[in-house]
Amino acid sequence: GGGMIEREKEKIRDAVRSALVAIDEEALAAQSALAQTRALALDVWKTARTAALYLPLPREVGTEAILARCRQQGTRVCVPCRRPDAADGYAFGWMDDETELQRGPWGILEPRAPEWADKAAIDVVVTPGLAFDRGGGRLGHGRGFYDRLLSGENARNATRIGLAFAVQLVEKVPMGPADVRMHAVATPGETAITEGRTTCLQ
Repeated sequence: GGGMIEREKEKIRDAVRSALVAIDEEALAAQSALAQTRALALDVWKTARTAALYLPLPREVGTEAILARCRQQGTRVCVPCRRPDAADGYAFGWMDDETELQRGPWGILEPRAPEWADKAAIDVVVTPGLAFDRGGGRLGHGRGFYDRLLSGENARNATRIGLAFAVQLVEKVPMGPADVRMHAVATPGETAITEGRTTCLQ
């Protein structure tokens, strides 16, 4: 039942958190750069007109190189923002160089006065997570807001790319019915591409 999956997820969360804390800042920065380079090697960026990125928490793979590439090639960027009137409490808001940022409820930067993005128009979603597996399974922090952001009509035409440090790639993430899979997971040492999505990725 759900209890089993939840217990499994907590075990993985604890193990990954401990492993991440043990890595020094310099190594994290180097790994972060490598994972982003791998993500940017995917073909989907050649045609992406719009991309949803995240603004990282400490010990999450950064997105600054991906942001720079988007700016350079004219890909519009949106990021998750708290939106109390949205069903899920979060939505994607556009962000450009002039956008004023503030810290949201979890300490994550977000646009202060967001202009909301139409999720159907998003081509690529770069997704954080605590753990991923090679089948595109993703484990978040347990609040579920990314699963809701990515589900249903929201961004279903988007190519979902997970970014992870090496210690965040695990054998198998237990997936419940509401959990959304990635099409690719980019880590410093490898890019795992999920079945059936290779056409738009390679």
